[in-house]
Amino acid sequence: MNRPRPSREKVAFAPLSIRGSAGVFPVKAFSAALIVTLALLAGSAWYVWGAYRDLEAMRGQTEVVKQEQVDRARRVLGPIVFAAPVLLIAWFAVLRAARKYSAERRRCEAELGESEERFRVIFDHAAIGIALTTPDGRFLRANQRYCDMIGYDREEILACKYADITHPDDLERNLEYARQF
Repeated sequence: MNRPRPSREKVAFAPLSIRGSAGVFPVKAFSAALIVTLALLAGSAWYVWGAYRDLEAMRGQTEVVKQEQVDRARRVLGPIVFAAPVLLIAWFAVLRAARKYSAERRRCEAELGESEERFRVIFDHAAIGIALTTPDGRFLRANQRYCDMIGYDREEILACKYADITHPDDLERNLEYARQF
């Protein structure tokens, strides 16, 4: 069974997709960072608008009232000013982790592709007959040497179970070996 290898375009965007358990971490990290950023921006806009409104209201007031409102604006805007660099650092950390994750995933997928290719070459060109079966005995793959040894075509072998081609005298012993697995 030949599976198409993933193209580089699909692999390059793997951290942004939910294609399996490996793709979940970056999606969660980006989602969390995006939610924090949006909340910070919404909060910043709300507080800045409130501070502007307060400054407009201060026109014509006494110095004591103005100072109280300026102090209140500082208390409100202080955490936002502090959070902005922290948020930038967090974004850089998330992006760096995603880039590292993406590179590691591409490397692992390339190694997996090479390993599958080695297995396929060894399986197809082995000097002995090799067949892969499921636990219930259905054939998944069989190389040409195995087909020649058994005397069936590959399509015929893949359509049956090993119990269908095993001699009745050997069947019970083979089923016992399968149960031991």
